[in-house]
Amino acid sequence: MARIGAIVALGFFDGVHLGHQSIIQEMFKPQYSKLTPTVFTYEITTVQPQTKQNISLIISNKQKLEKLKLLGVEKVISLNFKEFFKMHPNEFFQQIIIDKLNAKVLVCGENFKFGYKRTGDINLMQKFCKQKQLQLIVKPLLKVNETIISSSLIRNLMQNNHQEAEKFLKYQQNLLKKE
Repeated sequence: MARIGAIVALGFFDGVHLGHQSIIQEMFKPQYSKLTPTVFTYEITTVQPQTKQNISLIISNKQKLEKLKLLGVEKVISLNFKEFFKMHPNEFFQQIIIDKLNAKVLVCGENFKFGYKRTGDINLMQKFCKQKQLQLIVKPLLKVNETIISSSLIRNLMQNNHQEAEKFLKYQQNLLKKE
């Protein structure tokens, strides 16, 4: 089937946890079958450039790429964070979303930030998408028993309760793309 562009999930996706999986699942709805399911993500060192704080990654970049492929993602664009973190939101949108990814539809979580010093938010992304006639799907943060699933939560749990953390990292069979 000829593809007419991409549906792109945006995020860091550390751990590819259940919240990330709900974002990725959106790309496989029937109405997007003519678009290439694509993930835009990035690699960082264990020191965050903005805060200079050390962080521990849940999984390696290689593991992240493997998990994304298992979920049916056809194309993964993974840049080094240093390649684009100084871009202002409008530059990021034009150079990455439009020029590099040929996006027609974007999918992200409601807490997605982009651009220099994370100055771009969902409201700005909606404005840019409207100007370029792109569809933006904003997924609410996933909750399990009133707990918001996040990479930060999982990192904290991994320090104290590895078993609790693992339940948020499991792959739900219904999220795996059917071949």
